[in-house]
Amino acid sequence: MKRFFILTLSIFFILVFTAACHKTTSWDSGDNGQPKILWGIGDEIKSAEQTPIFQSSPVHMITSWYNGPSDTTWMKNYIKSSTISDLYGKGYALELVVWLANEPAYAISPDFQHDAALLARIFRGNGPNYGPLYVVLFTEFETYSNDSTYFPKLKDAFLNARDTIKAVYPKAEVALGFGGYDWSGIKHVNLKNWEVEALKAGDFVAVQEMHYPEDVDLMISQVRNSVRQLGSYGKPVMISHFRITPKKRDTPQLPANAFDYFVKKMFNWQSLDTLAREGLFSVGFMNGHYINDPGPAYFNIRNVIVRHASRNPNLPGQ
Repeated sequence: MKRFFILTLSIFFILVFTAACHKTTSWDSGDNGQPKILWGIGDEIKSAEQTPIFQSSPVHMITSWYNGPSDTTWMKNYIKSSTISDLYGKGYALELVVWLANEPAYAISPDFQHDAALLARIFRGNGPNYGPLYVVLFTEFETYSNDSTYFPKLKDAFLNARDTIKAVYPKAEVALGFGGYDWSGIKHVNLKNWEVEALKAGDFVAVQEMHYPEDVDLMISQVRNSVRQLGSYGKPVMISHFRITPKKRDTPQLPANAFDYFVKKMFNWQSLDTLAREGLFSVGFMNGHYINDPGPAYFNIRNVIVRHASRNPNLPGQ
């Protein structure tokens, strides 16, 4: 009996030690196992740098938006300046969100492939510093067409643009951008074959999360479910653009209060740790009163960013 007890106790300690050695870790953990997230703010470089949240907390990613070919006119100015190089030199990552819901034909055209190469040159900068560029292609692609024959063409456009962007700027990381609203009231979305193919071909996977203040509980479930499912493919997950969007009748305090509720529910240590273990590595906020106006929401999200800021702007493992 004594020998059996000793043997049982030995097996117990072996199992405990083995479990500790193989404990699943988040993509990026810091001191005391704190989950670490690459936080971002947009929606363009100049305006992002002027936001209170950027100036007061360790936000290490700046987001720009590309909504159609006319945007290349002003974006070309970056080629002539040191803006991009300076940001890379300071350790920042850049995010480029490509949203073409108003330009669906352009998205699958040769013109976009030409402009994809131009965008890669623009956001590569003109040296001497180079850093990580996260390109989210065709965000909210679900809204681009009701024609099922359109999406195989969009998949080809994604694959071709991915290759073009990475050829022009090898430090660029490219992902397909899903709409978080697909997870409305459900935990698992039946992704189409072309979506899975594009997802797997990307360097990471992106999903947007935007809602009105009264729908914040729905947003919470969508964030949890979308990150869990998209992360199950083994790709790092980015919430590419997040926003509490006010309606015209809403006071500025209403979206801020809803955001504060979201922060307390989703960006506490336990929740963030779960999200990070499931694949989340970055969150990009859209500029707005909900995050920048003085008040509890602003101070609470600032504290979260300070506590859980990743200092490494690269993809996990790089």
